[in-house]
Amino acid sequence: MRIVFIGDSLVYGYGVRREEKWSSLLSDALPDVEIINRGVSGNTTEEILRRFERAALQKHPDVIFFMGGSNDIFFSRDSGAAKENVEKIRILCAENGVKLILGIPTPVNEECLTKEWLSFAAGPEVQQKLAEYREWLLGYGKQHAVPVWDLWECISKRKVFYIDGIHLTPLGNRVLASWMEKKLIQQKNSWEGLNIKKCDI
Repeated sequence: MRIVFIGDSLVYGYGVRREEKWSSLLSDALPDVEIINRGVSGNTTEEILRRFERAALQKHPDVIFFMGGSNDIFFSRDSGAAKENVEKIRILCAENGVKLILGIPTPVNEECLTKEWLSFAAGPEVQQKLAEYREWLLGYGKQHAVPVWDLWECISKRKVFYIDGIHLTPLGNRVLASWMEKKLIQQKNSWEGLNIKKCDI
């Protein structure tokens, strides 16, 4: 089984060493699954969409995990473009016979925000937009029968999980990798013909 994870810095694993990234840990835990990380720090959903065919579809994956939208909200205080791009990505996956999983970005911990992120990610408007986007993704997944993995279930706003209020510490990456492993194995049970071997981190 081959799965491409595509998105922004939360997918990339910004701020930690390669071997500490959640995707590296997940790959170690599931050696029978080829995991390809195509996260790019700073990407909006529009930028992800522009490279979607080259970075994801051309890898001929069985599954694509897409997670983005935080930067759309940080930079424009709006999620409208993100919602439109989620729809475009769903259609591209359907047209190419690729299974899609949508990810809900981890919450922002305002208490941990470092100076460079304050102007982008602080304030009630951002928190409200992120929460609204989360609810929209949950509803969208239900409407279109697309699995939605809610990282809010996995990563709480505990300070120990955050480097800068947005990106995850090595501990946060370990917690996320373990959660992702369980979700992937659970998802496998509803898909036929995809082989995932259970391994422990």
